[in-house]
Formats: sequence, structure tokens, C-alpha cells
Amino acid sequence: MEEQNNVTAGITSPPERKTVEVNKEALDKILKLVETQKVQLETQQQSINMLVATADKGRMSRYQTAQGVDLVRTVKVSFLGNKMIVGWTTVKDDVYKDMGGVWHEIQITEVVTDDGVKVEMPYSEFAKVRKEDVEIISRAEDNKGHVIFKLRYPARPGDVYSGKEFELDAIFVN
Repeated sequence: MEEQNNVTAGITSPPERKTVEVNKEALDKILKLVETQKVQLETQQQSINMLVATADKGRMSRYQTAQGVDLVRTVKVSFLGNKMIVGWTTVKDDVYKDMGGVWHEIQITEVVTDDGVKVEMPYSEFAKVRKEDVEIISRAEDNKGHVIFKLRYPARPGDVYSGKEFELDAIFVN
């Protein structure tokens, strides 16, 4: 009678272990397949990490906005001296072959800074301007379908832009 009380009080014996017999060759095939897939997944993850690290953040962001996914949290903003670049356009793009058969390119870019100043410079100089990471606070689309970022510059004591928030078209980042 006392044994029945123990069973009703929640004391039970451990569950019975079930075993299955498997052909060794079949088990080896399964284990080899699992190991192969593990190696493939590790290789794929390395490739994904490399692609994300080297991808153009502006394009990734536009894709993510369209897909409703949010992976990128920072973008790069360009600076000309101590002024943030908020836009640019190519004003001259001449390519020609001279009499000696040598190709020449004359590329001039007009850069617009956040204070409205416009500066023309050779593209080769524009490509070398300083870039800094800024945090993406939010994304929105304007009436033309352009992605507009609301960005925050990192807090840095003594920096004119320290902690400031601003909006910038996704075309002009990175």
C-alpha cells in the first residue's frame, strides 16, 4: 500500500531506453553527409561575411529597405576638409583617344557641402576625400522613391558635427 502512495506522489521509474539497429554503412553515409554539409555551411558563412563586409552599404540599404530587412546600421559620409559633402554631380566626363593611340579622361565633379558651397574638382581628387562612419537612425522614401536616411554623427568632443542629426539621400553615402 505504501508503494502505491509513492507512485501517486509523482515518484516514477526512469523511462525505458529504446534502441534501434542500423546498418553500419548507412550510418557512416549519414555521418559523412552531416560532416560535408557542416563544412559547406561554414564556407558559405565565410563567403556571406566577406560579401557583407565589402558590399556598398548604400546599395545594401536600398535593398534592405525594399525587402523590409535591416542589417546595415552605419554608412560612410564624405568630407571635403572640415565640411560634410551632401551632394555631387559630374559636370564633365570627356574620354578621347589622342593621335598616339593613348586614351585620356577628363572628369570633373561638382561637390556640394552642407553649408551650400559648391566646389569643382577632378574626379581623382574627389575619390580620395575623407569618409567617416555615421549611424543610421531611420530610413524613409521621398515622393520620388529615393531612400532618405536620418543619420547621427558620432559624439566627439570639439567636433562641429558631434552628435548632430541630419538627413541625406542614400545616393550620397559611402
